Amino acid sequence: MSIDEVRSLVAERQRYDDWLTALDGRRAETPSHVFDRVYRDYVARRDAVMAQLREHVGALATHGTELGRRLSTLEAELTALEDERVEAMLRTAVGEYDGNRWETVRQDVEAKIASLGEQRGGLLAGVDEIRTLLASATSEPPAADVEVPAQAAVEDIAVEDIVEEDIAYGASSIASPSSPNASAETAASAPPVPVNADETFDDLAFLRSVNDPTAPTSSPSASSVLTAAPSNDPLKTLRCTECGTMNLPTEWYCERCGGELAAL
Repeated sequence: MSIDEVRSLVAERQRYDDWLTALDGRRAETPSHVFDRVYRDYVARRDAVMAQLREHVGALATHGTELGRRLSTLEAELTALEDERVEAMLRTAVGEYDGNRWETVRQDVEAKIASLGEQRGGLLAGVDEIRTLLASATSEPPAADVEVPAQAAVEDIAVEDIVEEDIAYGASSIASPSSPNASAETAASAPPVPVNADETFDDLAFLRSVNDPTAPTSSPSASSVLTAAPSNDPLKTLRCTECGTMNLPTEWYCERCGGELAAL
């Protein structure tokens, strides 16, 4: 892996981010179709750079781990040098080391500390850079924010209205079916209508018509059947000698003229 290549890709990704930010500031004064074309071009180019950066994520993480390990080792060496200097100062203070010995130890230790300090600074900078590069390689860019053209928005609204109307029509059709099957089911489920006893066929009238040669040979019409006297009414067999009106056999006086009826 080349760190320089990763740096170049990160710089290119940042350049596209800056262009997109500047482009967004020109949205209001730019025709929507032109803005959309340029916006999508920048996003596509940035996505291509991001794809290349993602290929280096594993190597970057490994390199960062190695830098961290070297930094830990260097800091341990610095701690040991600081301890060595403090120890030389203590030995000089108690009289073991004279001034010349102390100066020799001090200069040697401080030179090493200075050298390791520079290395430590470089490692710290390298670790920070790796973290930045990893963040740029793994962080997702903001979602595209391209305005939908007005005509497309109107068409979407129209489609939604049509769909809602179709749904409402379907619901009403289900709620109130008008098909023949539904009518048949409704008729089948309706309770039977009771037949009036008065509307039954008059057997006596039928027999009279058969025995009477002058009676019409055709069967009685529906109106005559419906208007005929009910078969369960008592027959009027007692004729009034005054006016000839037929009366019930249980009557004593004619229901028409009031004359006395002769007993049978």
